[in-house]
Amino acid sequence: MRQNELKGSIPLLNDRNIFFAVLLAVLGFCATANAQTASAVTNKPMAVSAPASGSVSQEADEDDQSADDEDESFEPNWSGEVGYTFSLQPVQQGSGQIANEVTATATYNFTESGHYMMFVAGGGQQILEGTSTSYGTFSAGGGLGFGFFQPALTVAFEQGAQALNSLDGNLTLTFQMVKPLSLGLIAEASPQSHQAPLNQVLGTSSDQIDEIDSLDLTGGAVLTFTPWDVLDLSVTGEKDYSRTYQWQNILHTSVHLLKQTLQIPSVTFATNLTFIPSLTLTLSAQVGQEDFPAGVVYSPILKQTVKNSTATTENFTAYTLGVSYAL
Repeated sequence: MRQNELKGSIPLLNDRNIFFAVLLAVLGFCATANAQTASAVTNKPMAVSAPASGSVSQEADEDDQSADDEDESFEPNWSGEVGYTFSLQPVQQGSGQIANEVTATATYNFTESGHYMMFVAGGGQQILEGTSTSYGTFSAGGGLGFGFFQPALTVAFEQGAQALNSLDGNLTLTFQMVKPLSLGLIAEASPQSHQAPLNQVLGTSSDQIDEIDSLDLTGGAVLTFTPWDVLDLSVTGEKDYSRTYQWQNILHTSVHLLKQTLQIPSVTFATNLTFIPSLTLTLSAQVGQEDFPAGVVYSPILKQTVKNSTATTENFTAYTLGVSYAL
C-alpha cells in the first residue's frame, strides 16, 4: 500500500518540477533582458565620450598652432649691408666727374610693415674744382610703412679735402598705387661750401684761397615697377636749382655776393637686380642739361665753378654702377 502511494506521487512531483523549471526559465529570460538593457545604457555614455575626447585633441592642436604662430611672429631686428659705387659723368665742358664710394649701412627694422631707422657711414674720392679729393660721409634716416603710403627722411653730412662741408636733407613720399607700381615724390635741399684758389675758380692770376658757398634745391618724382622680388625698374624725373650765392675769403671778412642760379633738369633710368638673396647689382643712366646763367656759378654736376660771359646750355650724361651685399 505504501509503495502504491509513492508511485502515485511521482507524477505530482514531476508536474511541480516542470512548473518550477518554467518559472526559472522565465526569470532567467527577464534577467538576461535586463542585463542587455543595462549594458546598452552603460555603453551609451561611452559612445558620447569619444567625440568629447576628439574635441579636446582638436583644441590642443589649435593651442599648439597658436603657439607656433606666436613663435613665428615678427620681432624687431638689425640688418646690415656693405656697398661700392662707381659713377662717371662725362660732359662737354670741363673734365667731368669720376667718383668712387664705399659705404656700410646698419638698419633697425621696428615692424614688418616697414617702420625702420638706418645709419650709413662711408667715404670715397671725387674730382672737386679739377682736383681729385677724398671725403667722408655719414647719414641717418628712417621711414614709416603704412601699406600704400611710405614716407622716408634722410639727413647726410659730408666733409672732405679743400674744406668741403655739405649737408643734405632728402624727403621721399612713396605711394603704392598697385602691387607692382609705386610713385614717389622727392624733395631735397643741400647747402654746401668748399675752398679753392681763385685762379681755379675765377681764372685770375691770384692764388689766394677763397670759399664758395652754394645751395641746391631739388624736386621730382620717381616711378618704380617691381615685376618680381629680384628685379625693379625705375625712372626719375627731377629739376635741380643750384644757387651760388657768394664767395668769400677763408676768414669770412670779405664777402662777394653772386646770387646766380643754375637750373638742371634731368631724367634717370635705373634697375636693381638681385642675383642671390644677398647680392644686388645697381645700374643707372642719367641724361640732362645745365642751363648756365651769365657770370660765375658753381656746378654740382661738374663739381667745379664756371665763369661764362653769356648764358649757356650744356647737355650731360651720367652712369652709375653699384654693388651691395647684405650681411
